[in-house]
Amino acid sequence: SFILINFTYDKETIEEIRKIPGRRFDPIKKVWSIPLSEFEKACKYLEKFMLVIDPKIYQALVKP
Repeated sequence: SFILINFTYDKETIEEIRKIPGRRFDPIKKVWSIPLSEFEKACKYLEKFMLVIDPKIYQALVKP
C-alpha cells in the first residue's frame, strides 16, 4: 500500500521527500507516492511543511 502526496511544486519539500525510502514520483499525475510502511518517517521529514494528512491514512494504520 502507498500513500499519495500532492502539493504545489516546492524544491525544499521535494528534497525532503527524496529522503524517504521507496518513494516514487509519477510524472503523468504529478504526485509522489510513499510506502505505507514509511509513513512515520515521512511525517518526521515533512512535519515542518504542515501538510494535511487524510484521516483515512490513520485508520489504515490502526486496523482492528
